[in-house]
Amino acid sequence: MGNTERRIARCLALFFMAAIAGACAAPDPRQNPRQSPAPTPQRAATTAATGKEQKMQSTPEVSVFAHRGFRGIAPENTLLAARKGHEAGAGWWELDVAASSDGVLVIMHDDTLVRTSDAKRLFPEREPWSVYDFTLAELKRLDVGSWYGGTDPFGQIAAGRISPAQAAAFAGERIPTFREALDLTKSLGLKVNIEIKDATGQTCDAWIVEKTVGLINELGMTRDVMISSFNHEYLRRVKKACPEIDTAALIDKPIADPVGRLKELKAIALNPNAKYLDEATVKALRAAGYGVLVWTVNEKADMRRLLEWGVTGLITDFPDRALEVLAGH
Repeated sequence: MGNTERRIARCLALFFMAAIAGACAAPDPRQNPRQSPAPTPQRAATTAATGKEQKMQSTPEVSVFAHRGFRGIAPENTLLAARKGHEAGAGWWELDVAASSDGVLVIMHDDTLVRTSDAKRLFPEREPWSVYDFTLAELKRLDVGSWYGGTDPFGQIAAGRISPAQAAAFAGERIPTFREALDLTKSLGLKVNIEIKDATGQTCDAWIVEKTVGLINELGMTRDVMISSFNHEYLRRVKKACPEIDTAALIDKPIADPVGRLKELKAIALNPNAKYLDEATVKALRAAGYGVLVWTVNEKADMRRLLEWGVTGLITDFPDRALEVLAGH
């Protein structure tokens, strides 16, 4: 092969490598001129390209996550709750991905529809009312807003923050599809922590991860999301499908070697339950170069304590409180 042919071959090889990489991690060129970029866990949990751990910054930016949207003042996991989180100033919101029986990704936290919808009234014969047993058309019939006014889950109606008229207006909120949630996230200039619900034993267990990743890629949002799950095998599948997507390991009770677990999973952060978290674990994770995104923290005193420990993210039902605490920290 002559010099000209070698140069042509080299150029073609570089072209195809770039095309393959771009298919997984195409950046979103759209910028939101109304707000500066949200702090990202990546900045607080950077690791070297060689895989060697780096020390974290001594004063990292802290991310505030509106948990299931601003669920303190709006029905959880609705587009309304996401908008409320954005209005409050949160840079991130958090949502839960499940799937309908006909294969559409939807936003729902509980396996059962009973707590946050009128499924029992509309479909009395469908006990136990599992989200995975309903088609998208059936799910879209459900009212996932009225329950808030009926239960006042955070006492905000009793406290006068949400008026009875405002609570009544929540009626008719619908379960969003994952696509609808991502479209809104993109239009608002938000970032989103996507918790993939553990669908072990359900038909969608075979494809829920890959379909989630595929839609993120389709919409060019690989840099605007982080995927978390209590099912850590799902996180391995995310990295196999698209290594560029950041992941975080959700845990409830403490695990023996959180640093080792994150390294094995190629995750950037641990998402622990604040009730069981201790300062030593935070410092060990920070020293190893990982973020600590704590759930669910609603009291200002707890937020201050966790910030002193060095956590890098507050997942909260009241993002306004977290932002107020951060402003004075």
